Amino acid sequence: MKRLRYDGSYTGFCAALAEAFREEGTVEILASRAENLLFTGSDESIHTIDDAEQARGFRDRLRQELGGRAASALRHAFCAEEEGREGILLEALGIWFQYGRRVVEARQYPAVAALQRMAGRTGREKHRYLGILRFEETDGGLFGRIRPDCDQVELLAPHFRRRYPADRWTIYDERRKKGVSASPGGTARLFTGPPMRGTVADGEYAALWKEYVEAVAVKERTNSRQQNSYLPKKYRPLLPEFD
Repeated sequence: MKRLRYDGSYTGFCAALAEAFREEGTVEILASRAENLLFTGSDESIHTIDDAEQARGFRDRLRQELGGRAASALRHAFCAEEEGREGILLEALGIWFQYGRRVVEARQYPAVAALQRMAGRTGREKHRYLGILRFEETDGGLFGRIRPDCDQVELLAPHFRRRYPADRWTIYDERRKKGVSASPGGTARLFTGPPMRGTVADGEYAALWKEYVEAVAVKERTNSRQQNSYLPKKYRPLLPEFD
């Protein structure tokens, strides 16, 4: 068996997939996480893959042969970060490439069903964050914090690039210690490590959110159970209206 090791990123994974589908025989894809570093560099069956151009070519092939829905599902499934995702996604892709677009959502195949389940989990959480992400105004621009179960920060960026094209903003994933930032007229940039947050301004944004919630709330129709289903308590520490 040939083992392909990648850096844990989606680009690295796509580069490994491109290599895997060129190989004959069984291939295993491993992320360079601590639990996967149980082998040594002397093992000739292990090859480290890190080729952005190769990854881009694979993504282009995926869209051309299987369409945008398949490409989106793969990206979202990868971002679910579930244990053993590499093997599941590799198997599902093998089925997709063998039978074509008609099986992209064919859940009779266990690997395809697992891929679509993971993609759905990521997509539902992304949709929720698009509605609840709150920015605060700092002297360095708008700053928003998230703590998602799935790796969302790069998936959220295109929406906010369109929504705030003339603003400087940052979205920071406090769980994974990485974020994405954008400036007017520029492209979104991914970074890791502590963010350059800047000094929080006078709290006008937070005050407006609290005022809005108080204005639309109908005390007589309070339904805590329904509120918890729409907005679980784990998200509330990030929302100024719940301070």
